[in-house]
Amino acid sequence: MDAPTILRPVRAKAHVCCNALTGRKEKHMAIPQGVALGYKIKGFQPTRYYHVNEYAERKPCSSATPINYHLLNIIFKAMENNIYFISGIDTDAGKSYCTAFLACELIRSGKRVITQKFIQTGNTGHSEDIDLHRRLMGTGMTEEDREGLTMPEIFSYPCSPHLAARIDNRPIDFGKIERATQELARRYDVVLVEGAGGLMVPLTDDYLTIDYIAEKQYPLVFVTSGKLGSINHTLLSFEAIRNRGIQLDTVLYNLYPTVEDTTIQEDTMQYIRRYLEKNFPEAKFMVVPSCEAQN
Repeated sequence: MDAPTILRPVRAKAHVCCNALTGRKEKHMAIPQGVALGYKIKGFQPTRYYHVNEYAERKPCSSATPINYHLLNIIFKAMENNIYFISGIDTDAGKSYCTAFLACELIRSGKRVITQKFIQTGNTGHSEDIDLHRRLMGTGMTEEDREGLTMPEIFSYPCSPHLAARIDNRPIDFGKIERATQELARRYDVVLVEGAGGLMVPLTDDYLTIDYIAEKQYPLVFVTSGKLGSINHTLLSFEAIRNRGIQLDTVLYNLYPTVEDTTIQEDTMQYIRRYLEKNFPEAKFMVVPSCEAQN
């Protein structure tokens, strides 16, 4: 089988050391054995761009194997992921509003965007968060909403998913969620998956939301704000994100609720900006205006 021709650099994610292909089929390509075995590579920076010639000099592993094109295609697919997970500091961070806001911004940039609430609690037969998304996006209900793809799992009791599933006496169907998400990704340029609560919310007794994000390798959009106490929750979340090797794509700084005294809000914003510049330099920062400012 002919080698694929790829003429652009490829941005590598955590745990993956991959190099831009030159497009020259005669050039022998190699990937570290550590990648095939799923090992971390010492000194590898997941936010850098690596070129094949640079890799040949770096030799992060003791030896290299002829390139496995099946594995490389999987890596490329992960790198070109169009699915983003939206989480935040807590259940009242404004994730639903910020998800809709980001969707609108992406639509204005020319992207075809759909939102999904992967697990909705406190509802029956529909997702109130999806209702809010569509109202703010001004789209009305979509065919995907009517198919249930944007709200694959709904539980009746308003609590964390692990407890809601226990109360409704049925387990969360993660396979159903995955199939729905992938179908949305096939139909749209960008899929924004809104989580339930914060990063550490349990989905089962031994499986957290942050575990789900890390397993799927979804880039994370994280919602925070300037309310009193948020800076502690934000920094703890950043530590957890780093420890799990999750790609922090964007931080959405929610200005809702509007406050008269903005001392804490403004200082927290600047502190988080500085923290990101030092610890997550690739992450984007976006201020989300309050609902009042939007009207």
